[in-house]
Amino acid sequence: MADAEIRDDEVLIQYRIVLEPILAGIDLAGLGDTDESPLSGLNDQLRRLPPAEIESRFRAAWPQLAQEFRIESGGTDIAPEVVGLSVPTAGDPDLPRDSTLILSAALPTAPGWPESSAA
Repeated sequence: MADAEIRDDEVLIQYRIVLEPILAGIDLAGLGDTDESPLSGLNDQLRRLPPAEIESRFRAAWPQLAQEFRIESGGTDIAPEVVGLSVPTAGDPDLPRDSTLILSAALPTAPGWPESSAA
């Protein structure tokens, strides 16, 4: 689930996202349950980690993961950056935990338009 906010010069996207399968390298396409993945053991280990460790691992993996978060404006790919990440305390390790990821991407200036609309 995601919410987007477009500002004058950037787009902010807030995701409610389960980070552990992403960090474990699990391809979720067509997968009904992470327990069906051969990487389910790693996913379960990640679910038990404290929030700071999940955040640290996600930020370290971001340069590679960023390629999967495609944002386009006017036919141009724009690079997102992490501006916020909130990982809740681990609860029941058998259940996924929803984290909040906030990405920002600078919008390109349209040709012939001023850099800023400020008066």
